[in-house]
Amino acid sequence: DDDDDFFFDQGAGQVFSTSFHPDMSMVAAAFGDGTVRVYDPLRTEPGPEEGAPALAPRLHTVDPMTGGLPTMALRFRPEKAKSRNVLVSAGVNGCCQHWHLASGKCLHAITEDASHPLSRQKYTNQIFALEYSRDGTHFATAGKDKIVRIYEEATKSQVATLSQNIMGTSIGHSNCIFSVKFHPLEEHTVLSAGWDNTVCVWDLRADTSAGAVRSIYGPHVCGDALDIEPEGGQEVLTASWRPDDQLQVWDFGSGRLIDTIEWPEPDEKSRHRCQVYAAKYSPDGRRIAAGGSGQNELRVFDAKTGRCEGVAAAMDSALCKIVILSRFACCPSR
Repeated sequence: DDDDDFFFDQGAGQVFSTSFHPDMSMVAAAFGDGTVRVYDPLRTEPGPEEGAPALAPRLHTVDPMTGGLPTMALRFRPEKAKSRNVLVSAGVNGCCQHWHLASGKCLHAITEDASHPLSRQKYTNQIFALEYSRDGTHFATAGKDKIVRIYEEATKSQVATLSQNIMGTSIGHSNCIFSVKFHPLEEHTVLSAGWDNTVCVWDLRADTSAGAVRSIYGPHVCGDALDIEPEGGQEVLTASWRPDDQLQVWDFGSGRLIDTIEWPEPDEKSRHRCQVYAAKYSPDGRRIAAGGSGQNELRVFDAKTGRCEGVAAAMDSALCKIVILSRFACCPSR
């Protein structure tokens, strides 16, 4: 509803990721210059000029010192963890940092070193994706080096490395990873997706050096565009940055395509079909929200019938929709 609309202040570049606190009291935004700003989404204050949109009051600012490189992923640590207001950021500088928002202090930092599989030449990874397990005991990162890393939250130590073997004979990623998710009901299962048109399913109980246990081929994922139906955990949602077959639902067990949700054709004023960057299930699994570039629009679909229930069109930027998707993921269906 229009009364709930708010905008971030300007001056830090595009927004690449957002995360709402579980109790909806804060929303964090990662900007193109690397800074992370935390806002109050429940209040607004007047814009800088008459007639300008209302702004969400800024509560905290943290600077990951990225050297001007974008921060790409944000997650609030689940409330089940011991400390409440901890935000985790990760970005193109290859650093994953835990922040205590009240003090602005960095509690812990991990820099991910990578190496070329054949030459062994070392470089710093670029992190594009970040996710927590539902119970907050583990978190995962993924990015340019095609590896999913699993960390234990309590110790911040890396406990698993998920990747294709050096010979390329096992199931794994062959290009950048842009989304990673823990299964909501199976704590040992992790899914990842990216530029290589592949969703990998990893079993942390198995020998991870042998690669993923299975894969789904087809989705071209370029953002936070992978999700798992939260109630039964038997359907996988993917959104692809392409003009056709953008939104698809897959059977988790077999990898079979269940449905391709039809994205409405562009109107007469637009020459571009929507190419989708981000998609989420609602917490009860009844609805799907997805948005992307081209049309610069966000749509909400009935997850069972595939019927489009609402649209927010002509948005200023495709990345604005990530904010709405983040909020959608926290709020029950209405």
